[in-house]
Amino acid sequence: MGKVGASSMRAPRIVTLPLLVAASFLIALTLKSLVVQAFFIPSESMLPTLHQGDRVLVERIGYRLDPPERKDILVFGSGKPAPALSLGDKALALVKGLAGGDRTYVIKRVVAVAGDTISYKGLPRVLTVEGRTITEPYLQEKDKTSRAVTHGTCGSMGLLVSASACLVPEGTVFVMGDNRNHSEDSRVIGPVPLEDVVGRAFLLAWPPTNLGGL
Repeated sequence: MGKVGASSMRAPRIVTLPLLVAASFLIALTLKSLVVQAFFIPSESMLPTLHQGDRVLVERIGYRLDPPERKDILVFGSGKPAPALSLGDKALALVKGLAGGDRTYVIKRVVAVAGDTISYKGLPRVLTVEGRTITEPYLQEKDKTSRAVTHGTCGSMGLLVSASACLVPEGTVFVMGDNRNHSEDSRVIGPVPLEDVVGRAFLLAWPPTNLGGL
């Protein structure tokens, strides 16, 4: 009788172990998606900083405490629907921690924050924020042709009109790609609402040869 009792005591543990492993796996995935998430770069709009196919890690907590700052590289959700994925692709994306769901995600650099005045004009274009010329060593090339940000274009970009420049509205940031000639950024889609921001890209994780901080 004692042996039978011992066997029945062990059975629940054997059954419980797979459940604990599965629960731990789900908790790990949930924490990863809440704290750090991986995103792949779908275009060349952030050259030379990021290349198409690169993977970056994005931390999702910091912006809950402090708003984005100028020169941060951030990921945000756009208004465009995401391409349809098969169930298998969605599962793979979840396991890898890659972006998924019903939204398309975009990665750009913050060039101005709420309350900043901004202009982007000249030949080549020069970025001015709060009346100061901003040095941008991260740009792909000198920009002479992409859309300028001037007093006359403020309204069409969703910016407020300032005395001689444009003003970034409260609750938003103004973003642009490092490859200015090939970037659909705030000059097209307008300032990004803070509630659409996923987080800050802090690490280039793939390819391994380019591993490093952003």
